[in-house]
Amino acid sequence: MNITPLSSITLRTYWVGGVEGAATDWNHPDNWSTREVPSGISDVIIPNVARDHRPFPVITGEVRTIAHLEICKHAKLSLERGAYLSVEGSRTYENGISIFGTLINQGKVEILNVGRNCVEIEGGELINQGTILTDFPASEAIVFDQQSRFTQRGKCQLIGAKNPARSYSVGS
Repeated sequence: MNITPLSSITLRTYWVGGVEGAATDWNHPDNWSTREVPSGISDVIIPNVARDHRPFPVITGEVRTIAHLEICKHAKLSLERGAYLSVEGSRTYENGISIFGTLINQGKVEILNVGRNCVEIEGGELINQGTILTDFPASEAIVFDQQSRFTQRGKCQLIGAKNPARSYSVGS
């Protein structure tokens, strides 16, 4: 008999959005399929809710640490200036963030303890005006295919925490 350790269990949590008065608020529990704000056991999925005329999430401040983030094709997540998102991947050992849609970061994203890539962009787009911190070597933190776009507008720091003396900055 195989028993899955509790430390590797994650809960798929889908963005539904559209709560009156808090339609894009990541921290409003009713904007999530589980009726709870995502946490360290959450495998967060942002689907294309626009086809149902609902808005995508916007992170305006600090949110709870999550286990994994997937942004589906035609979906979008925005982090405003001053926003903070942490992905702690020891429960999944997969990509920290998988982007098939669009991620617009003007804040700070921290990705730790993932098994493969910190950010993998597959046919999607990462527009980074903020900071991405990882514990991977900076040269391996973000991978993307030929259909993907990684756009820099401003300053971006990719810092491999395993070798914090090596910091890569791109932009002005």
